[in-house]
Amino acid sequence: MDYTIRGPCGQEGCRERRYYLDQGLWFCRRGHQQEGRQVEVEEDQFGTQGRTHRVKKVVAEKGNKTYHGRQAYSLFLQVYQLILWKQCHALVQGRGFPALFENLVRDLWALRLETYSKKLKDLSEDIEEPEFFSSQPATDVDEPEDFKSKTQWPRLIDSVALCYLGALLMRLPVGISDFHR
Repeated sequence: MDYTIRGPCGQEGCRERRYYLDQGLWFCRRGHQQEGRQVEVEEDQFGTQGRTHRVKKVVAEKGNKTYHGRQAYSLFLQVYQLILWKQCHALVQGRGFPALFENLVRDLWALRLETYSKKLKDLSEDIEEPEFFSSQPATDVDEPEDFKSKTQWPRLIDSVALCYLGALLMRLPVGISDFHR
């Protein structure tokens, strides 16, 4: 600590003359706070109070977050499943639907998911890997065009339809307009 020498401490029996600064207040070396003494800011140093120093962070390389083909389709199905779960959870917690409603919609989604996974498997069986000879350079094989045309992506309105179908199967007194709200 840096000490500054000034007059004697004002506390009874303390003759200390060395002081230090802590959070804008002066204390003698023995820890007595000095009343009425604070840090005074000179006018020429006033402009430095608003400066902030930013530490430069190490820039990490970002990976490719754009997916194509089968990988994009499977990731989309996972996100779609999360959205469907959130919708069911909101209906059970917010609208008072029974807890079995989530299980029923999960089973309906599993049935629907089978058709999507069959499409992925059928397309992967149709595609044969091209043969390369050692003299030919290896190239990246893109997804075929028939994958893009044959795959049918589920829409968000389908998730509402699954919830409505689950409500009908449970014979809950709801209409389509209830899901609109």
